[in-house]
Amino acid sequence: KPLAPQERDVRIPHARVRSLLLFGLLIFVAGIGNGFAQSTDSPSLSENSSATAQASASAINWNNGLHIRSRDGKAELELRGMVQFDDRIFVGPYPPRKTADFILRRGRVLLLGKGFNRLSFRIMAESQKNGSMVVRDAYVDFRIKDELQIEVGKFKSPIGLERLQAVRNLMFSERALATDLIPDRDIGIQLHGDLLGKRLTYMGGIFRGVPDGGSSENRTNHGADAEFRIFAYPLRDNTTSPLAGLGFGIGGSAGSEKGTLPSFSTAGLAQFFSYRGGAVADGERTRITPQASYYWRRMGMMAEYAMSAQDVRLGTVTHRVANTAWQASASYVLTGENASYADVKPAHAFDPANHHWGAFEVAGRINSLHVDPSAFPLLADPGASAHNADGFLVGFNWYPHEYFKVVFNYGHTEFTGGSAAGNRPTENVFISRFQFSFY
Repeated sequence: KPLAPQERDVRIPHARVRSLLLFGLLIFVAGIGNGFAQSTDSPSLSENSSATAQASASAINWNNGLHIRSRDGKAELELRGMVQFDDRIFVGPYPPRKTADFILRRGRVLLLGKGFNRLSFRIMAESQKNGSMVVRDAYVDFRIKDELQIEVGKFKSPIGLERLQAVRNLMFSERALATDLIPDRDIGIQLHGDLLGKRLTYMGGIFRGVPDGGSSENRTNHGADAEFRIFAYPLRDNTTSPLAGLGFGIGGSAGSEKGTLPSFSTAGLAQFFSYRGGAVADGERTRITPQASYYWRRMGMMAEYAMSAQDVRLGTVTHRVANTAWQASASYVLTGENASYADVKPAHAFDPANHHWGAFEVAGRINSLHVDPSAFPLLADPGASAHNADGFLVGFNWYPHEYFKVVFNYGHTEFTGGSAAGNRPTENVFISRFQFSFY
């Protein structure tokens, strides 16, 4: 039940004040880290510094995080982190159920390590809505050579283009509807590498298997998935060509799933589709996702199509449900910096005294998700779950510093079905994000 206006006026500001105070504390910590970085990079106060002091300065420093290197240079350890605070304001007569206005969207701590020029590892813990922490990444990578590397542990499934993009580098506050059909993190082993002078990358392996959009920490599976992705940059070496930043490829998976089924949500984090209670995955599942990206100077573009087909059982009846989705996104950096799959790096950090304001970017996206009609009415309730979601998102991103990012989005999503009266009410949401990361 939506809160009454009086309740919203009383309760929400206190949560916002607490979150803003925490954000201010993080900025204070960032200032300390930045000061530490400057002190380690600045010349010694004494021209006759001892060799021991020089060796210590080279072993411990600040490089977008705390960086520790062994004296012989054969081992490295890095400590990094990120927090994201979101504010969501819904416009319309009925705000979606089970959503919060001001939230700590993510809080992450990362430990990265390298050794012997061959081995590397990554451990990342992330805060959950209930305040607990969960290990999102925990893997070891063994590099035989650039063309052949072996990765073992828990990490992102090698399928989707936008899913594989680091969350701190997204064009928008939330991933597109197409990514709802792509698995997140899973436990497995994969081979990956770069071929033909990094013009072709490949990933492929065997994983435990998770539902669409799911991760291995919240479910178990009695089957397994074979997953792959191939992505090509045909003209990557020709840096003068406008097509140097063109990439395209395909990812997919095949396997068996038993148990958990996915649900789908909007950019406002409001769930618009779920299966009936008692419905379970029970049989073969396949996914396929052709994808492409293009980056040239200030402009960036991304497009992806996803199809996920799963055998779903309710009682003694089983149907093959094939859901589809797509998205197309574009961005343009107003201040002249290069757009990229990674984050925009401001040419000048925010410094009003010298008329520097950081980097500014505008972005737009259209996306759609279609639920297979065979899911209705037996496997899913048409009065509670929508058949289709179609919408767009426009955004403005500000990069005052390489460690900070501020995101402003407006999202509009229309639905077919999903209500006892017909169509679920259209979602209109304003999303603001304050991101701080040493990542």
